[in-house]
Amino acid sequence: MKRFWWGLGTGILVMLVLPLIVMASGLINMGATTKPGVVEKNFAALAIRSSMAWRAPEQKNPMAGDSQAVEQGLTSYAQMCARCHGGPGVEPGVFAKGLNPPAPQLDHAAEEFSQGELFWITKHGIRMTGMPAFGPTHQDEEIWKIVAFIKKIPELSQAQKEQLKEAAPTKHQHDSKHGEAGHHGERDEKNPDHNDHGSESEGQKQRTDEKPENAHKHGE
Repeated sequence: MKRFWWGLGTGILVMLVLPLIVMASGLINMGATTKPGVVEKNFAALAIRSSMAWRAPEQKNPMAGDSQAVEQGLTSYAQMCARCHGGPGVEPGVFAKGLNPPAPQLDHAAEEFSQGELFWITKHGIRMTGMPAFGPTHQDEEIWKIVAFIKKIPELSQAQKEQLKEAAPTKHQHDSKHGEAGHHGERDEKNPDHNDHGSESEGQKQRTDEKPENAHKHGE
């Protein structure tokens, strides 16, 4: 009997200590460019599901069926969610390709998760996934509106798809901002005159500084 308990205790100890040794050794590549293995995917999914089962509200969405709330949720989604998740006719931002795990397409999530689960995910986020928590910056009413829109994604009308596309930040806007920042200070080959604005202003400043001295000499 003692051997049984000794073997059981040893087995439990090994199961607890061995993973710690592996993690501390640096053998696990934590870079976002490394795809997660099957074990990691399954454990993570189980952990998220179990956490939501305990904490996600079971109440119905108070904004469900409210067309105005869905429209407001569309605008919020376009501004805050589309860059990672995309949407019908809207591609995610370039940076979203580096997310690990990748942000899911929410037309599937709308069918897979309940309204309460979507509310909990949106409000509290999910650690170590890139999904932020909107609870600290948004009221529950705003989050419910986003959820109401997400549930409508699979059945959006063409007009709503166009509205989402217009409201979402485009790749052109994103690239143009970076382009403006990246070309600051470079010479403009198409408009050579623009390159001399800096030197001209310096010359004007110098002439302005010389005026008091010349005036003083005339005064003498």
